[in-house]
Amino acid sequence: GVFSVFATVAVIVVVGVTRMANGQGPDGQAITYSLLNSSDLGAAFGTLMTSFGLTAMIPTVMNNMDKPDKIGTSLYGAFAIIFSVYICLTVAGYGGFGNSIAQYGDIVSAISGTAATLNDQGYAIIICILVLCASHFLALFCPVATDCEKLIPAKAPKITVYIIRTALVGVCAIFATVIPGVTDMIALLGSVCGMPNVMLLPLLFYWKACLIDVTGFKGIYQGRIIKFFGELLILLLSLFTFFFGLYGSIRSIILK
Repeated sequence: GVFSVFATVAVIVVVGVTRMANGQGPDGQAITYSLLNSSDLGAAFGTLMTSFGLTAMIPTVMNNMDKPDKIGTSLYGAFAIIFSVYICLTVAGYGGFGNSIAQYGDIVSAISGTAATLNDQGYAIIICILVLCASHFLALFCPVATDCEKLIPAKAPKITVYIIRTALVGVCAIFATVIPGVTDMIALLGSVCGMPNVMLLPLLFYWKACLIDVTGFKGIYQGRIIKFFGELLILLLSLFTFFFGLYGSIRSIILK
């Protein structure tokens, strides 16, 4: 992940400098510029100060301090490094693309989407971002898989642990790939977990704890026909809302 970040920065700088030197993009169009006004400069500085790098800088530096009395020097150095990288990317990106950079959502799309056919630089930036995203993905979901390993017997072979962890991360990868956004994930989880937790599971647990464990399976309906039919109605209603909500969530994802 760290190396992919360095590689991504290097590719962006190389692409920007190359386009600046050529004075035009791969499509042959000239690069146009406009002077930044005070509001643009203020917005750019605000973006820098609230960026992920600076937001996480202070706690990250403090957490890795060997000499607490050098905290000031360490923070100055960290700020200088992040500021230098930010300026290099800004100058290279704007210098290489000019005003056309506003047409793209990010610099990666600008580099890989400026021509009908990807060139070496386009392939390089895509590979770097894929490696970077993969490392972030593993950092996010491996703790989930590791925590689930607590359910595996201690005497289980190592290969079993590896297979289960791989399968769990694979399931997470499928969800991350198929579900396009956070709101869709919330809707899907709500349809899968919401209704069963509200109606279905409480009813089943009630049957098991209060009826089946006391008088057997016949205790569900014997001597309580009216209550039993009411509980069946709740069961059918919860199943209907569960499948209807699940269908609606999946359909909205597919239509996107």
